[in-house]
Amino acid sequence: MKHRKFFTSLLTFALLCVALLTYADLNDEAVADFNKGQEAYAKGQYNIALNYYLSAYRKGDDLLSPPIIADIYMKGQHNGIPNTAEGVRWLKIAADKNAGSISGRVQCDLATHYYMGIGVPQDLQKAMYYYTLSANNGFGEAMYYLGLAYEEGEGVAYDISKAIDWYKKAADLGHAGAANNLSRIYGMSKYGILNQQEAGRWALFAAEKGDKNAQLTVGNFYLHGYIFPEDKQKAVYWLKKSAEQGVVQAQIILSELGY
Repeated sequence: MKHRKFFTSLLTFALLCVALLTYADLNDEAVADFNKGQEAYAKGQYNIALNYYLSAYRKGDDLLSPPIIADIYMKGQHNGIPNTAEGVRWLKIAADKNAGSISGRVQCDLATHYYMGIGVPQDLQKAMYYYTLSANNGFGEAMYYLGLAYEEGEGVAYDISKAIDWYKKAADLGHAGAANNLSRIYGMSKYGILNQQEAGRWALFAAEKGDKNAQLTVGNFYLHGYIFPEDKQKAVYWLKKSAEQGVVQAQIILSELGY
C-alpha cells in the first residue's frame, strides 16, 4: 500500500485552530501552560515550549499538548536529536483520547507509523485499528488508506466492495487520490464491475481536484475518444496540467502532438 508523505507538523497548526473550542474541557492551569507553550513555540524556543506542554499535560491537558509534544520529539526541536519512538508514544496518548474530529489526523499519523514500522514495530492490525478510528472521526486520508487496504487485502481481508465504499467516502470529502482509484476500478474489467460512465466521472472529479495521474487519464480519454467524446483541445488542456506536475508520460504525449 503506497503512502503519501505525512507531516506531523501540521498537527501544530490544526491544534492552534481548535484550541479555543476545547478550552472548556481543560482547567485554568493547564490552559495557562498550554498558552505559554504556544508563545514559546512561536518564538522558536522549543525546549521551553516542550516543558510548558509537558506541564499542561500533567495538569490535565491530554488533548491539545500531546500531539505537539510528539511533533517536537520527532523533529528533535528541543535538543537537535529526533526521537521518533518517544514521539509515537505521545501520538498514541493523543490518538487514544479519541476526541472526534480533533483526533482524526493524529490517529491517521499514528496508524501510518504502525503501518510503516516507524518508531514502533510494524503492526498492520494496529495500523488498521487507528485508520478506522480516524476514518470514523471524519478524516478523509484515513478513509483513503482503508480503501487501499481493502483493495489490496493488506492488514484486512480483501474486499473490493468495502474498498469502494471507503474510497467514495474519502472522495466525497474531496480526496483526489480516492476518486482516481475509483476511476481505475470502474475502468478495469479486473473486478467485474466495469462501468465507463463512473470511470469517467471519477477521473474528471480527481483531475479537477488536481490529481496529476487523473489529469493524464482524462487527457487520454479526450484524445482517443474513450468514454469522453474526442476533443483534442480538452485533451491537450488536461495533458498540460499533468505534465506541469512532472508526469513524464503526459510530457511525451504532448511532445508527440507537437506541444
